[in-house]
Amino acid sequence: MSFERAEDIKELYRRFKWGRDMRDSYRRPEWESASKYLSPAHGRFLDTRDTIPAKGVTDRTAILNNEAGRALAIAVAGIKGGLVPHSLKWFKLGLFDEDLENDNASKDWLGACEKIMYSVFNRSNFYESIYMPFHEQMVFGTGPFQINEHDSAVINCDPWTTGEYVLMNGQDKQIDTAFRERWMTLRQLVQKVGVPKLTDRSQAMYKNNPDQFIKVIQCILPRDDYDDMKIDSLNMPIASVWFEEKGGDEKILWESGFRTTPTMYPRWMTVGEDSYGSDSLGLSTLPDIKMLQQLERDSLYALAMEGRPPMNIPTNMVGRLSLFPNAQNKVNPKESETIKKTFDFRFDVNAIEAKIANVERRIREGFFNDLFLMLLNSERSGTTAYEIAKKNEEKLVLLGPVVERQNNELLTPAIDRTFDICMSKGLFPPIPEQLAGQEIKIEFVSLLAQAQKAVGIQGIERTLGTISGLVEMFPEIRHKVDAMKVVDEIADLQGMNPKLIRGTDEANAMYAEEQQAIRQQQQGQQMVDMAGAAKDLGQANLVDGDTALDRVMAQIPAA
Repeated sequence: MSFERAEDIKELYRRFKWGRDMRDSYRRPEWESASKYLSPAHGRFLDTRDTIPAKGVTDRTAILNNEAGRALAIAVAGIKGGLVPHSLKWFKLGLFDEDLENDNASKDWLGACEKIMYSVFNRSNFYESIYMPFHEQMVFGTGPFQINEHDSAVINCDPWTTGEYVLMNGQDKQIDTAFRERWMTLRQLVQKVGVPKLTDRSQAMYKNNPDQFIKVIQCILPRDDYDDMKIDSLNMPIASVWFEEKGGDEKILWESGFRTTPTMYPRWMTVGEDSYGSDSLGLSTLPDIKMLQQLERDSLYALAMEGRPPMNIPTNMVGRLSLFPNAQNKVNPKESETIKKTFDFRFDVNAIEAKIANVERRIREGFFNDLFLMLLNSERSGTTAYEIAKKNEEKLVLLGPVVERQNNELLTPAIDRTFDICMSKGLFPPIPEQLAGQEIKIEFVSLLAQAQKAVGIQGIERTLGTISGLVEMFPEIRHKVDAMKVVDEIADLQGMNPKLIRGTDEANAMYAEEQQAIRQQQQGQQMVDMAGAAKDLGQANLVDGDTALDRVMAQIPAA
C-alpha cells in the first residue's frame, strides 16, 4: 500500500489534526505545568511560532527552589543506572527451549550475538540517549524513543520530547500510530525530495528564502497491505510518511518503511484506553513542587519586608531618602513627622524553614531518591541487589509495575530492533541449524531487575522461618516444603547462572546415594558393636538351649 492517492493523504492529515486537538484539549495544560515547574528545557509548546523552530526560549522564572529538579535528576540517573548500566551487563539472550539453550553450539551463538549487541550499544549514542525517555516519562508520563539504522555506528537513537508528537492506540491498547512534528528548512527539504515535492505555498517561499523553516510531520503506522516477497521500502510492514503541516493534505514529501517498529513508546503508567502515560513521579509530586515555590516566594517576601520594610518619611524627603549604610538624611526640625516603619512585621524564620524542609523531603520521597541513590552507589559501596531489596522492599513493590512496563515497552523492543538491524547487516555469525525458527528469549539481569526479584526471596525466608518454628509442635508439616524447588526458586530470583545449579533428578540421585552410604555405615558399626557384646557374653551359660552369643547374633539384622 502506498499513500500517493489523494484520499489517503487527506485521511492521514485528518487523523493527525484530530489527534493533536484531542491531545491538546486534555493533556497539554498538565504537561505545560510540569514543564514550567519541573523541567523547563523539555517539551515543545511554542507551536504558535510558525516561521522558526519551536525551541530556544526556556523560561525558568517559576522556579525559585530547585530541590525538585535535583530529585528528578537523581531519580532519572538511578533508574537508568539500575536498568541500563553502561559498565555492566543488563540483559542476556536465551531460548525458550531449555534443551536447545544448553546445547554448546546454541550457547556459543547466543553469546556471540550478545557480545556484538553490547558492542553496538557502546559505539552508538544509545547510552547517552536512553537517559531521555526515562526523564520524559518521569516528568510527563510518556517517553518515545526511536532507533534508526546508521551506516557507521549500526544504530542511531533519536529520543522524542513531549508536545511534538501525537500517539494513537491500536490493538490491545498498544500504540501503533504516531505523528511527530519537526522543523526543517526549505533548503533541507529540497535537498532530500526536490522542489516538485513541495506544496505550492512552500515552493513560493523557497524562491524568496530557502533557509526559512517550515514544520513537517512524520507519520509512523502499520501498512494494511504490502507484498512481503518484496524488499523495497514501500513493501515493509511499517510505513513512514512525511508531509507538510500547512497544505499537508495536498501531497506527501516522501514515503519509506521499516521491517520492525522503529519507535518504542514507554509509559510510566496507563489508565484505561489512554494512549499517553496517565501518571508519573513528576505529575504526582507537582502539588508539592508548586507549594515549594510558593513557600520560597513567601519566605523571600517576608525577609525583604524585614530587611527593607516600608517607611513613613516626611513629605520633604520623598525621592531623596537614602537607606544605604552610613547614609545621612537631613531632617527638617520643623517637620513633626519622623522616619519610621509603616508597621511592625514579625517573621518566624524557623517555622517557614521547617515547612520548606518538610516539603523538600516529601518531594525527594516522591522521587524515591533513597532507593535510587542506593542503586547509584551500589558499585562503590559493594551493596548487593538482595541488600537493596531488604532495605527498600516497599519502594521496590511500588516500582514493580513500572519496571515491568520499562522492560516490556522500552528495553525489550529496543533489543529486538537492534537485533534485527544487526541481523540485516550480517553482523552475527551463521545461525546453527537447530536454531532455525526458534524464538529468542530476553532476560534482564541489571541491579534493579535483580532487586525486584530479590523481594520474593524475603517472602520465602519468612515462610521457611515460620514453618521451622512450627515443626516442633507439628512434625508432619516439614513434608510440605519441597527443598529442591525452594533452591531453584531462590537461584532464579537471585539471577544465578542456571548452569551452576544441578537438576532436581541429579540432586535427588546424589542424595539417595548419600543416604545409602550412611545406612551401610550404620549397619557396619552396629555389627561391630554386636560382635563386641557377643565377646563379653561368650562364657555365659545355656539358657533354654541357647547361648548368649546366639541371642546376640539373633538381634543383628540380616544383610
